[in-house]
Amino acid sequence: MLRTLIVLSAALAAALPALAQQSYSLKETIVGTMLPQPILNSRVPFDRSWGQLTAEQRGLIAADYDSLPAGDEPPYPARGLAHFANYLARYADKREPVGLLVATVGVGPDGKPRDVTVYRTPDPGLVPLVVSMLSSEDYKPAVCHGSPCAMDYLLRVEFPDRHGSPVTRTTRIDYLTGPKDSF
Repeated sequence: MLRTLIVLSAALAAALPALAQQSYSLKETIVGTMLPQPILNSRVPFDRSWGQLTAEQRGLIAADYDSLPAGDEPPYPARGLAHFANYLARYADKREPVGLLVATVGVGPDGKPRDVTVYRTPDPGLVPLVVSMLSSEDYKPAVCHGSPCAMDYLLRVEFPDRHGSPVTRTTRIDYLTGPKDSF
């Protein structure tokens, strides 16, 4: 029994760093506290393009695609998620959504968006913003058998519960160049 507990404890301790790396948060100071609190969560960093993601982070994204063969790549926003996060953080400050946002955009082999579908939203008011954001973005096209191909990009972010506390924006995220401060 003791040996089993030791083995389980060692396995859990080894897994904790990997689990911690799978969640990234955009944090801002919430009124009433000096500690930055998460206002938006993602499984990959907001400030990285596809080429800047680690193999593990790319694997997390690819895992959302059931029939993606090894060596193929899904589409991804050309400049990463940083400017999406900027718009979503502004929305979160005004409307306080809580929950998961899941949407897809069809991306052609030229990296241009086609159609947008919002599958899940914590606030119906988010739909026009998400459709506008995703349809105006340039994407790294998907790669199928070594060639660019059409495929949907899946956006999945979470708005954590801030218990109604307003956000004080302390960092500025520039649309073209990415974040000015780290997330």
